[in-house]
Amino acid sequence: MAKGLPEICYGTLETTGETIIIKAGETGYVKSEDQRPADDLNEILEVTKAEKKAMEWGSMYGWDTPGANPDRYNEDGIPKKKEVN
Repeated sequence: MAKGLPEICYGTLETTGETIIIKAGETGYVKSEDQRPADDLNEILEVTKAEKKAMEWGSMYGWDTPGANPDRYNEDGIPKKKEVN
């Protein structure tokens, strides 16, 4: 698992719009009782958009995959482009 990830973060379930909780190292998610927007809740926890994106990836595709590393995303949570030499 990538270093530097928070214990939890909030995300939004695309199919329903519900706010969910993602726990580092665990597959899947749980529905959050607090249904405020995920970005608002993550701001309170000081979770960056890059960390959120990495945790979303890790919870779905595995914590040992490259996408679970927040360093692969920019400050907006968008994958960084690879530099071509």
